[in-house]
Amino acid sequence: MPKTEFFEERVLLEELEAIRHRREGVGFPPTFSVASASTNATVPAGCLSPEERVDRSTLNHQTAHQAGLFGLAFSGGGIRSATLNLGILQGLAELGLLPLIDYLSTVSGGGYIGSWLHGIIRNQHQGDPRKAAQALSSKANPIPESPDCDPISFLRKYSNYLAPSPGFFSADTWVIAAIWIRNVLLNQLILVPALAAVIVSALLTGVLSQLNLFGSGINIW
Repeated sequence: MPKTEFFEERVLLEELEAIRHRREGVGFPPTFSVASASTNATVPAGCLSPEERVDRSTLNHQTAHQAGLFGLAFSGGGIRSATLNLGILQGLAELGLLPLIDYLSTVSGGGYIGSWLHGIIRNQHQGDPRKAAQALSSKANPIPESPDCDPISFLRKYSNYLAPSPGFFSADTWVIAAIWIRNVLLNQLILVPALAAVIVSALLTGVLSQLNLFGSGINIW
């Protein structure tokens, strides 16, 4: 089965069904029917005429557009990205849009805050994003509570994940210093030989030019 047909017949319909089930679980009325999009879905694409394939593909995409899918993507950037994305999540929570998210895509620092959000919804609020939105809203919770009860306070307390125990005599501080020195030395092991190769090449070129010049019998003086 070609990749496009596999996506339209399997992946797309299964995603729509999962999204419909999730929305119903949080009390949103269904705005689309996956069953209508699965017409002839059990029939292999090879058994359909080209016209029937086009009709089924069109129906699947129309259903996806009808669903009004809402996706959120968090880019990378370390703890700075996580901090920015936390503010975005709090803004969406205050606007009541957090429970409407159907897709969440993260990378690097965005994955840090994305996995944290997933943990909050699943572990603390039994998979209900509406309760998680109330917990993340600064309007609903203007006064921070203890880290054991407040997810925002927990994140702020443990956001220094590179060095959880700062201090001059802390093992985390010395580990970071050792890692920094190691990385600098590794970079120098690459840069210094490369620079030396350029200098040696220039010197050899000059020496060879002088040898060729004297070898030609020309008196440069």
